[in-house]
Amino acid sequence: MTVRNGGGADFGEVGLHERKGAMYLKFPKSLKRFEGKRIVGIKWNLVSS
Repeated sequence: MTVRNGGGADFGEVGLHERKGAMYLKFPKSLKRFEGKRIVGIKWNLVSS
């Protein structure tokens, strides 16, 4: 998932979308069912490096 800042709140997009300033998260399971949708409400406290 590509996480980027949309001029305010962060949001995610399924897939690798190379952009300046973007962050990339890797998940153990497929996110294909969310493809084409904007992902909001990311719980940063659950993200580990």
